[in-house]
Amino acid sequence: MALVNPLQVFRTASMVLFDSQLVLLGPSAYVILDQFGEAGYIAWALVYPGVLGLCGIVLGWGYSAPPLNLNSRGLGEVSVLAGFGLLPLVTYLVQTGALSWTLLLASLPVGLLTANLLYINQFPDRQADIQAYKLHWVARLSAHVARWGYVLIALLAWLTLPVLIVSGVLPLLASISALPVVLSIKAARILLRHAAATPQKLAPAIELTILAVLSHGALLTLALVMASFVTI
Repeated sequence: MALVNPLQVFRTASMVLFDSQLVLLGPSAYVILDQFGEAGYIAWALVYPGVLGLCGIVLGWGYSAPPLNLNSRGLGEVSVLAGFGLLPLVTYLVQTGALSWTLLLASLPVGLLTANLLYINQFPDRQADIQAYKLHWVARLSAHVARWGYVLIALLAWLTLPVLIVSGVLPLLASISALPVVLSIKAARILLRHAAATPQKLAPAIELTILAVLSHGALLTLALVMASFVTI
């Protein structure tokens, strides 16, 4: 059963790698091959990391590449949210051998903010994307309507954070990661003003959105580290 735990696989491989006397290699090989068989172990060694890697490839490559064209099907923001939300979960799984739904929930705000970055980046290229049949939601909707999608996603991100804190998923110190909300507000104001008539003036809003994502992630990381030493 240890082979189901990626952390145990890593530990065993590390010990065998530095086992110059081959003290561990024989017993390890015997147990592994006895439980799995040669063909079974080879299949497991390929399938296990392959499935995890395939999920990342589908979300990353399939975002804009055929045949999936997730962004053109209006699923771009969802795929980004899934990618940035599941990345910490899979990383935690590989390091600990367990799933953490708490970690998955905690990654929702940064995942939504990252999806919003992709969303606002689509406004300057909206007309070109329409002509290329790249029909994401900014292209499907009129600019006057689509601009409110940014506001909606930002609201979901910033309202999710206090819910996670009140419910105990995140510590109270995580409140400091809400400070970048002012950046999202400023970006939203610029977008609402220029989205339809002058999308070429959205560069400052895009920069503010990038800062909101990065600063929220940095402050949340700082808060979690501090919470491990300080109890409030």
